[in-house]
Amino acid sequence: MREELGRWLRMIAAGATVSAIMGLAEAGVRANSVAVIRDDFGFPASLMSVPEQPLPTRVPRPVTPLTPELRARGYNACYVPDNGFGAYTHWIRIGMGQMIMPTSGGHTTDGGYDVIVHFHGHEAVRHAFVEVAQGAVLVGIDLGNSSGPYEHAFENPRAFTDLLAKITRGLVKQSGLPNAHIRHLALSSWSAGFGAVRQILGRYSNGIDAVVMLDSLHSGYQPSGEPGQPLSVHRVWGLPIAPVTEYAARAARGEAIFFLSHSSIVPPGYASTSEVADYLIDEMGGVRTPRQGINPLGAELVSGFDRRGMHVRGYLGGDKPAHCAHTELLAETVRDLIEPAWETPGPKANP
Repeated sequence: MREELGRWLRMIAAGATVSAIMGLAEAGVRANSVAVIRDDFGFPASLMSVPEQPLPTRVPRPVTPLTPELRARGYNACYVPDNGFGAYTHWIRIGMGQMIMPTSGGHTTDGGYDVIVHFHGHEAVRHAFVEVAQGAVLVGIDLGNSSGPYEHAFENPRAFTDLLAKITRGLVKQSGLPNAHIRHLALSSWSAGFGAVRQILGRYSNGIDAVVMLDSLHSGYQPSGEPGQPLSVHRVWGLPIAPVTEYAARAARGEAIFFLSHSSIVPPGYASTSEVADYLIDEMGGVRTPRQGINPLGAELVSGFDRRGMHVRGYLGGDKPAHCAHTELLAETVRDLIEPAWETPGPKANP
């Protein structure tokens, strides 16, 4: 429904011009968090969209490492130091969520902002994000410790367009630009937040430019089809995640950006994020290849898959810190993949 979503965005902009294993608490992620040892994804500089204006080549910003010294002081992937907001504002209330945006710049000459809406763990992803993002706006929404509240929040078709309207009004108010609007839009989730992403993609998939899912995509097992027979313990049920699979296929054709990471956690009674990742790769007719690296919060990278705009990264680790470690990957994905592809404007140069 790209036409429908585009119509809503135009109406919103016009109106503005006129006037985790576990949930967040269970995983132990606190309002103090940062990131760490960097491992380049090696993404191509641009995978989609035509730049609206030439921008200078950017030198990737490093992320503050979670050093052995910090670990000795009690910090870990679920509890890391808070390095502040950098060149970003503090959180601004936006409808059901909160928003941070660059204190200067970050928009095109016609007021266009690139916006990432992240579900679950907004403080956990914020710390590394503000260290490396050039100008993208981050909206964080936390609704609970299971996927149900996120999915229910967007059952009403108007819930998402209402959220976009509130974000647009927030951009106008904070920037002082009457023509401020959403130029590019990404959805992101960690852990339980996938319920919102799945629901939104079911209606507005074609209006979303990028999707990032951080150890966050689960499904059930395929029913046997026989009355009284148990579910298969080996076959991922594709129906509940069909909107995500369709979006991943679009990305594999080069029409969008899709990034999926997973740990090696085995949940009780439903498909793990690694099993679902295998399912998506198999649906694309692809195979994993070995990878090496250390996740910024300490998890070991062991496999990957890349096809045009579709990217999967697999990590070892089956405990809480392994799950928390994926929160930092939003920052790296924004820095190395999304902002270069979108040519996101950076901060204003000093006169």
